[in-house]
Amino acid sequence: MRTIVLCMLLVISFCASSKIYKVVNEDGTVVYTDKFQAGAEEMTMSSTSTNTVSSLNTPSNSPTLSTTSSTKKQERKRPNYSLSILQPANEATIRDNNGAFHVVAELTPLVAGRFQLFIDGELIQTQPNPRFSLQGIERGEHQLQVKFKHSSGKILASSPPVVIYLHQASKLITPAQ
Repeated sequence: MRTIVLCMLLVISFCASSKIYKVVNEDGTVVYTDKFQAGAEEMTMSSTSTNTVSSLNTPSNSPTLSTTSSTKKQERKRPNYSLSILQPANEATIRDNNGAFHVVAELTPLVAGRFQLFIDGELIQTQPNPRFSLQGIERGEHQLQVKFKHSSGKILASSPPVVIYLHQASKLITPAQ
């Protein structure tokens, strides 16, 4: 805490006075001041020894960002991944008594990782290719979504949700005899 106060006083002294004195106390602590004291040594400061930084000229319509952070963001710009479900189409009606159908997705650009299929928000399958074969899905309305998980474990892309309607013949309906 003393060091911080001392540094602040030192900066204020530099601004307020052109003469700086160095005083070494009996206990060995060093104090810099702008007032002369007995045993004080006058410090000579050249005008080039001060630490100043010129402000950057930034366009007035751009947000203020540090140059280093915006440069790093440009250097680390990642590709824009696109993931979509090609099959079944949104709001498609699937008629299958076994609750079987296929889900086909497409990722661009291709990268190593795994595809995850979610039905009604629940993870159903994870695999390296974007083609899923399903069986035993209950009849009714379902929401499908595919996510792509990079080998690092980060989700890189998610497809927009697709709603499907799965119809199955009712067991209550029996053919007429």
